Amino acid sequence: MEIKNRVLKTEPVEWRQFKFIQTSKFKHFPPDLESHLRESMVNNHFLETFKIWEHNGEIYCLDGYHRCLILRQLEERGYAIPEKLPGEFIECKSKAEAAKLVLIYSSSYAQVNKGELHTFIGDYNLDVDSLSEEINLQFSSQMTSGDNEEGGEESVPEYPIVPKFSEKYDYVLIFCKNDIDFTNLCQLLSLETEKSYKNQAVGISRVLTYDQFMNQWKSRS
Repeated sequence: MEIKNRVLKTEPVEWRQFKFIQTSKFKHFPPDLESHLRESMVNNHFLETFKIWEHNGEIYCLDGYHRCLILRQLEERGYAIPEKLPGEFIECKSKAEAAKLVLIYSSSYAQVNKGELHTFIGDYNLDVDSLSEEINLQFSSQMTSGDNEEGGEESVPEYPIVPKFSEKYDYVLIFCKNDIDFTNLCQLLSLETEKSYKNQAVGISRVLTYDQFMNQWKSRS
């Protein structure tokens, strides 16, 4: 068996002339993720080559549909966009094979461990507030809390049941606007994710945003 290189070449291409195998309805592109991609392009510029297939004199874009959409939006808003941007030419024998690669490029094979995200951000002094507006991470349900007996990762249920309490209690709800803030909060307070499936009497609640809570927390020191 052999792993072959199907990348034929990389060169600048006229991205406005692309044809697409996928349709506009192929992927759901919600407004919040559209905003994340737009902010990422504004702040980080063009980072990833288009994946393209040349067939009968036409250039099909296999990966980059929504980047083209955002580039056109930014151009309408007055941003200067290069006439040509880098594209990787991929070997395909047919349109069906090219369509298969659209699915491959749409796949995500790895997820971020929430327990390691806080450490990663701290190690490189990354700005959490700006990151939350630019990225969309997929998180793993596996939490690393040490090796189990088989030597693999220990799996923790996402929603362990909370025991039923009979007494009435008050509580403070800390609202996180994104997964990064939530992960930081869990790390700071050593919180475990819990969810109750029982009806419980609840007293007065006070809702703080993550930023409000952190400001109050820091003012204590």
